Amino acid sequence: MAGAADIPDDQIVRDAFRKLTSVHHRSEPISNPNDELAENIEINRWIVDLVKIIGYFRLMETDAALSILSALAHPTRLATFRTLIQHEPEGLSTGQLVDACGLTQSTFSTHLAVLAKAGLVISEKQGRQQIQRANIDALRGLMLFLAKDCCEGRAELCEPLLAELTCS
Repeated sequence: MAGAADIPDDQIVRDAFRKLTSVHHRSEPISNPNDELAENIEINRWIVDLVKIIGYFRLMETDAALSILSALAHPTRLATFRTLIQHEPEGLSTGQLVDACGLTQSTFSTHLAVLAKAGLVISEKQGRQQIQRANIDALRGLMLFLAKDCCEGRAELCEPLLAELTCS
């Protein structure tokens, strides 16, 4: 999944399914082979879009959620992850993170390894620096996992929570 993409709304999902199913309900056959090829390419694009959409709504497993929660259960790791979220999408170098938390490089690298193992941090080499970024998809998955059965399906009870989570 792409990191910064928004979760699609219901209308996008409905439109994609409608487009896919309408192809099989055509009244007249396609006479031009190029038109058929173009339509097949378009159908493949819709299928790829649907697979991406379905991926956004796939909930994580309990073990993955526990791994993430365990990694965030330490004040230094929680502060580090929150700092990385604030610096998305650019991320921060490992040195900047070490300076921000005030620990030694070796102590901090242990905490960073725990976050990376839980899938919360993505590391990328840029020149001579390692840039650390928050894995927003992991955060989204955890939030969806925790709120999956929220309020017994009564959306009006979840609206205050959703309003607070909305980026401003």
